[in-house]
Amino acid sequence: MIGNKDFLLCGAVAAGPALEGGVVHTGMRADAGAVDSVRIRGGKIHVHVIGNSSGKISPKGICGSGIVDLIAELFLEGWIDIRGKFSPEKTNLIQKREGQLCIEYAPGLYFYQKDIDEFILTKAAAHIMVEIMLRESGLELNQADRFYAAGSFGKYVSVESAITIGMYPDMEREKMINAGNSSLEGAQKLLLNKELLADIDQILEEMTYIQFAEVDDFLEQMVAPQALPHTDYKKYATVMEKLKTRSKMKFDVLGLLAACSYALDCVEAELIKVTNNHSKRVAYMAVCTAEKNGYTGSKPAGSGRVCIAARQCSGTIY
Repeated sequence: MIGNKDFLLCGAVAAGPALEGGVVHTGMRADAGAVDSVRIRGGKIHVHVIGNSSGKISPKGICGSGIVDLIAELFLEGWIDIRGKFSPEKTNLIQKREGQLCIEYAPGLYFYQKDIDEFILTKAAAHIMVEIMLRESGLELNQADRFYAAGSFGKYVSVESAITIGMYPDMEREKMINAGNSSLEGAQKLLLNKELLADIDQILEEMTYIQFAEVDDFLEQMVAPQALPHTDYKKYATVMEKLKTRSKMKFDVLGLLAACSYALDCVEAELIKVTNNHSKRVAYMAVCTAEKNGYTGSKPAGSGRVCIAARQCSGTIY
């Protein structure tokens, strides 16, 4: 819905099942055991599980807010590309099961390529609804004073993650409000104050409903937001900054090894006037650094092979 005290435009698409995890293999509602938050740090996936404050509840699946987080983190980490397609050369956590690529986000729980594809269609529909209503009203996004996200999904989903994947528009964060279960709150107010019925009648008269299926270029407009976050990166300047920041946090294992090797050469030459066995220590650093950052196995270009070679030659470290 978009509008003010003078007009209201509204519309709807069937996104509910996807936002409740209904379109993914291991999706579920936001109940106990659901993964509702995901972060990728140091090449490892960290999840929060609803109801697991005691540490006794194992993950059973993933709900809508967890899905948005997971896709956003995979994108920022570079493990999926702008199309949402897995990049298996980036990490050995990406594997193939049931004939398609997937990633194990929690023990025994996998997020598949088809899951990403299905959810991207949902986020694209959510995005294009806003764009079409803005277009039909003759307004620009920067003219919007507030952006409300209602319902349980709107209350708990990470605004930053939703913007990162292009589900929400990239706008000033202070204008974005998680309204919670606004329909239930409205029903409670109506039960306590019958005079509000008059307001409802007036609102209904002012509302104009848009049938998105009847918008001539709806399917054409759906193409651009199927990219992450959008084919027009100018619409998502803060996401581009996050990508730059995340890439700066990563480093080249080969470059690190070269720097460590040179530093040890200098230290040993200064202290004992000779260099000896520093290659073993550098090899050990390679193993620790590569494994910490998820660069294990033979798939990652360069760093994975360095890790394997280092493990073979590291020997006894002294």
